[in-house]
Amino acid sequence: RQNQKFYDNLFFTNPTLSYFHSVWDVSGYLIYSGTYETAKNIGSYTILANPTLNSGNYIISYFNGTLIIDKAEVKIKALPITKIYDAIPYTDIPVTWEGLLGTDTSDIFIGQLLNIGTSYQTVNVGTYNIIPSGVDTQNYTIIYDESILTINKAPLVLNTQFYSKIYDGNNIGYADVISSDFI
Repeated sequence: RQNQKFYDNLFFTNPTLSYFHSVWDVSGYLIYSGTYETAKNIGSYTILANPTLNSGNYIISYFNGTLIIDKAEVKIKALPITKIYDAIPYTDIPVTWEGLLGTDTSDIFIGQLLNIGTSYQTVNVGTYNIIPSGVDTQNYTIIYDESILTINKAPLVLNTQFYSKIYDGNNIGYADVISSDFI
């Protein structure tokens, strides 16, 4: 008999007994053993039915079983970001991890979480996608969910000041302009 479940970060504790006729004079306990007893991660595990039942009227046949644990789903969801233009390339990838089970945390993932969207390293005003990628894990199928980066215009305030100088052929400089932008 095959038992199947999705990964849930719990040990499997419930092999089932099946029989084909009404059983009235069977005594004893059915004891299971096998690799399923320590099965928690995805994979295939054996369930052995140990011959411990007795009957005066039946010949008891035991058939071993299998436990298959399949991957569960986890969603890595990029968060929407809105920021004001600051001339700094965007490199963040804020995400939430939805569907982690039991004591699992984002620490179970291997690789490096990357932003492969158009928002990575972008600077200018506009709307760009944030697409997470780059990690893997044993017990989960990963679903990546993208989001949006919106960069809004920064306010630019020009204050005129009174300057007085004797003409020397040089221009008056402008201060307080963001980064490498020039007027």
